[in-house]
Amino acid sequence: MFSGALEIIAALLILHNRTLVLGLMMLAGIYLNVCMMNYSFSVGVLYFATFLLLVTLFLLYPYVKQLTKIFILQQPTTLKAINNSNSKYKINKLLLIALGILFVTAFTFNTAGAFKQYQKNIISKKKTQIYKVDVQIVNTDTLQAIENSKSRWRYWMEYEIENKKAIIIFSMDINNRMRYYYSKDTLNHQIILFPQKVEGAMQGTDTLNYLLKPNGQLEIKGDLNGKSNTILLHSFSIDSFPLLQRKLHFFPTE
Repeated sequence: MFSGALEIIAALLILHNRTLVLGLMMLAGIYLNVCMMNYSFSVGVLYFATFLLLVTLFLLYPYVKQLTKIFILQQPTTLKAINNSNSKYKINKLLLIALGILFVTAFTFNTAGAFKQYQKNIISKKKTQIYKVDVQIVNTDTLQAIENSKSRWRYWMEYEIENKKAIIIFSMDINNRMRYYYSKDTLNHQIILFPQKVEGAMQGTDTLNYLLKPNGQLEIKGDLNGKSNTILLHSFSIDSFPLLQRKLHFFPTE
C-alpha cells in the first residue's frame, strides 16, 4: 500500500512542469526497486515493470546534464521544461505509437494474467483443507509437539496441483515436509498415498484409514514409512493464522 501510494503521488507530480523531474526521479527509484524484487523473486510482472522503468529513464534523459550538475558536480543550475518545438527533443511519432502499443499490450496481458491467477487462487483455496495435529502416536510413543522436531507432525494439508489431489505433511521443523499424491476411497474410508518424488508412480506406497469422529476430529491410522501411526487432527482454516488476523497499527504495541 505504501509503495502504491508513492507511485500515485509521483504520477501526479509528473503532470506539472514544475514537479515533473521530481516525479520522474521518484518513479525511477520506485521502479528500480520493483524490478529488482521481480528479478530476485520471479514475481511475475517483470516485463511490465522493466518497461515502466525504461520509459521513466527515457523521460529523464533530457535532464541528465542538469541533474549531473546538481548531484555530482554540486553546481547551481535550473531545471527548465523541455521546449517541444526544439528539433533536438522531438520524438518520432512512430516511436510514440510503438511505445503506446507496447504499454497497452503489456497492461492487457498482465491484467488478464492477474485475473486468471486470482480465479485459480479462489478455486484452489476452496479445494484446500488444512488440519492441525492434536495427537500423534508412533508405534506406542506419543510424540510431543516440540519445535524443530522432524518426527512430530504439525499440519496435514490436502490440496490440488495440476488437477491432481495432493497432500503435504508439515513437521514441527518448518523445512521438513513430506509430499504425496493421493486417492481417497470414501466407501472403505481409506487414503492411498503416492510419493511425489517418484514421477509417474502408479502404485501407492502406504494406505491409511481415516474416520471423522462426532466431535469433528479426524482420526488417521495406518503404517507410514514402516511405522504404525495414529493421528488425531482438527480442521484448521488458513485465515485463522495470527499474521493474517493482525490489523494495521499506527503506533507500536507491546
